[in-house]
Amino acid sequence: MTLPPGAAQIGFLFCLSLWLGWLGLLSWERRRHQHRLAGLRLRVHVNGTRGKSGVTRLIAAGLRGGGYRPFAKVTGTAAKWIEPDGTERPIPRRGLPNIRELIETVRQAKRSQADALVCECMALQPELQEFCERRLIRSHIGVITNVRHDHEEVMGPDLPDIAASLSRSAPQGGALVVTPETAALLPKSATDACRLRVVDPATLSAQELAGFAFAVEAENVTLALAVCELAGVPRAAALAAMQASQPDVGNLAVRGLPLPRGGKLRFVDALAANDPDSTEILWRRYVDGAADAVLLHARADRRLRTEKLCERLVVLHQGVFYLSGDSGFATACLRRLGVEGERLVRLDEATLAAVTEQVRRRTPAAQTDGEVTLFAAGNRKGFVV
Repeated sequence: MTLPPGAAQIGFLFCLSLWLGWLGLLSWERRRHQHRLAGLRLRVHVNGTRGKSGVTRLIAAGLRGGGYRPFAKVTGTAAKWIEPDGTERPIPRRGLPNIRELIETVRQAKRSQADALVCECMALQPELQEFCERRLIRSHIGVITNVRHDHEEVMGPDLPDIAASLSRSAPQGGALVVTPETAALLPKSATDACRLRVVDPATLSAQELAGFAFAVEAENVTLALAVCELAGVPRAAALAAMQASQPDVGNLAVRGLPLPRGGKLRFVDALAANDPDSTEILWRRYVDGAADAVLLHARADRRLRTEKLCERLVVLHQGVFYLSGDSGFATACLRRLGVEGERLVRLDEATLAAVTEQVRRRTPAAQTDGEVTLFAAGNRKGFVV
């Protein structure tokens, strides 16, 4: 078939016009985004291995206590936007999470007449962490909550590698708030590019910590208070607002559930800890060396994490493991680590009710009026409490 004269040129010009139009649209969207960012007098970017959602919430609450109108975004157990008045709404998603959510988040902040933005970092790849910071948030204050073993397949096998990856979100010329443990791991290139603010969790008194109605880590509160101080919020006002705030959905909780014969199931919900280091910290803090049973809820898309958690848990726990989610893979991991088959119980349902029934039937202490401790680890996604 022969094309009419000039058809090829017309087709080329049409494609060129589409391409130029697409570039123009991208340029317009970039300018609009930068204009919205400029209307936020304070921008905070929270990164780290664990605790990002909790710290983001604490910072937003502290800023509200100081007269700011902060708009916050958390992407932990449940992705939510937090309005300047503290009300929350779920982030609508079609498909998997995408960093373009940050563009919509800034737009929503503008619509809510916010004057501050507090965002939890949602990127894993080092390059995307840097892109989110330098192109989409451009924060005045950055936070790295901690550096622990997780997502090694993306960030690197060792803690210095993970620290270098997380530091890609540090604000250029802004302030970066960290604990001494994190500061010791950061590369010099990161600390030279910003003003490092190292805070000591020991400065938080037991009385201040006791003022929270929910479980909090001293490190997280101290980091959040430092951000609020840099923003000009008095410590007392920020702390009072934090103590009155709502915890994240995945916040650690210790629940007492009744057992049929007058006993009690002490359920230590550490499902949101995820990584081995955080899991061990919570184990030693809330289980005090021993538990009657461990629930491990595994995700099929986080098998490296499951392997690492199994390696840590077999050292901590010598009793029964109840397995849900990707239970076949978790069973295989534990068997390879020498755990006998009679200590492994696969659950038909990933629910607290299902594991409670199994504990009631299989744990001798559950047949009396005593207390049975169940420590839950792994991942919250897909597990029904």
